[in-house]
Amino acid sequence: MLVYLARTKKIGTMFSAHTDGAKKLRAYADAHWTTTRSTTGFVIMPAGGAIAHASRRQHCISMSTCKAELIALADCSIKLLYIIGLLWFLGHEIDEAIEVYTDNKAVYDLCHRFNSAQELRHINRKLFKMRKLRGLGVITVAHVPTAENPADLFTKVLDKQPFDERRKFVHTTSRATLALTTRAMPSRSSGARRPGLRRGPISNSIVVVVVVGRSWS
Repeated sequence: MLVYLARTKKIGTMFSAHTDGAKKLRAYADAHWTTTRSTTGFVIMPAGGAIAHASRRQHCISMSTCKAELIALADCSIKLLYIIGLLWFLGHEIDEAIEVYTDNKAVYDLCHRFNSAQELRHINRKLFKMRKLRGLGVITVAHVPTAENPADLFTKVLDKQPFDERRKFVHTTSRATLALTTRAMPSRSSGARRPGLRRGPISNSIVVVVVVGRSWS
């Protein structure tokens, strides 16, 4: 652990209003089915950085990968409802549907149709929470290849290269990048303000969070 902390002391998470799609809220969910009780993993990202994530054993034994992925999406949807309320309390309103990504094609299809299937009737209705939110227009569900799903980081032990790639997507910001971004931002004293951005905790601030995690090299 001490070696990892020493090697990654310049790595953190940056939230900025100047990143692409800064005002959008994105979530990635995944599940690992090879063990007796599958592992749920998801990450929620506003303004280009991770604000919430999870990596934990599921509460039941899944009969298929589809059910394991549905459990991960259900857990992610519950956390999303909390994040939406928290951002609203802080003064940041989400005008667009939240983008949620999964790498399981069966789950993606289930979230886009409401008819029942014989092989899926054993699945508890509460696991279709994400499908309900999609039907209400709160979120949109999209398919992402497994190699491009950052939530894979929270479900299994990865080799060094895929681990570094997913960590870079979710968490990485070096001190040099932070310094360049800070210099590029308009001064608060000048009163400069980008059009279309409301003052709030996301649209006018940069936060750096020290990351503590694991690497397998």
